Amino acid sequence: MDSSVLEKVKLHDAFWKHTPMARPLVSFLVGNDRFPYDKMRASRALMQRGLTITPDMVDVDSFAEQTEEEIAFLEDRNGSLPHDIFYSVAPFGGIPWMESLLGCGVKATEHSLVSVPCQKSPGDIGKLKLNDDNPWLKKFVEFLEKYEARFGERYPVTEPLMRGCLDAYGALIGQEEMVYAFYDEPDTAFAMLSRINEIYVEMVKCTLRHSRKVAGGMLHPYGLWTPGTVNHFQEDLCALITPGQMEKFVIPLHNRMCAQFDVNGIHTHPTGYHVMPQQLGVSRLQLVQAQKDEGDPPIFNRIGILQSIQRAGKCLHFVADLNLEEIDALLNALELRGLSLALMVESEEKALAFYEHICEVSAKSRRAGS
Repeated sequence: MDSSVLEKVKLHDAFWKHTPMARPLVSFLVGNDRFPYDKMRASRALMQRGLTITPDMVDVDSFAEQTEEEIAFLEDRNGSLPHDIFYSVAPFGGIPWMESLLGCGVKATEHSLVSVPCQKSPGDIGKLKLNDDNPWLKKFVEFLEKYEARFGERYPVTEPLMRGCLDAYGALIGQEEMVYAFYDEPDTAFAMLSRINEIYVEMVKCTLRHSRKVAGGMLHPYGLWTPGTVNHFQEDLCALITPGQMEKFVIPLHNRMCAQFDVNGIHTHPTGYHVMPQQLGVSRLQLVQAQKDEGDPPIFNRIGILQSIQRAGKCLHFVADLNLEEIDALLNALELRGLSLALMVESEEKALAFYEHICEVSAKSRRAGS
């Protein structure tokens, strides 16, 4: 095996074990576009406001060709950059997979594809089935099979970022209706969440059957090497519920779900930080991905929540467009162990400058702590 791969694996193994690290794991998103899908050749034709999207309109071969070109471009551009991550491939992330699998329609906007509610509140659990003849399931599996055949030896297949049980429930019946359901029909709401969670787990396991190992482990969708099977999800609609509702309706299902995989991570936004204490109580959750969203103020008033993630024994993957002052604040306040930074930058020159700065600040932090 390539020695550079083994060196990266050692870094990532230390990351997961929270052993001392000379610096955080570092990666860069150069010229990152927050609305990439409408600029991809394979998906651009779908991005027409109001257009109903059906599985037969999604050409997997075209997306595979696009993916191959993007990988070649990234490897060429990033060859001189100090990236700690690995490359992987996944079914097209612009499709709302969980929602469409559960029966929601899919509509296009200029920049993305969105789901359309398909059930009335509080929901009909009998309609939540995942049959082999489901056309969106067939399309998902087609992505997995063709991507594994074309890329799998060098770039393992990983799951796209899919919506968890809370997000999918809100998509099924509508976000406002979901909030009322927790008060008016709590038993039905929990039953719906539980069944959605079961289907989500089936989808992750389906993906893992097509994902190949790297150095005895598997790849996380964010390019992290992990020592086992991977599950990474999002629950953005936790922004709409209380900490008590999170504890009662969602956390038991996250505990059940995470017990079925070796490495579990969650994608979060500042709008959901009020339920972070509850989320951090999930024992088999090893990774929290936090971020600075577009339009957010500087991160200085968010340092406390990031520290709480590390104090809970979780690894932290932080994604943001930061300046040097914010980077300094992060590195001075956080443990280097179990820390990964994915930084959005305008140019390769800025990425190299930021990397050197991170190494310098990390060295000072280690000396101060010794």
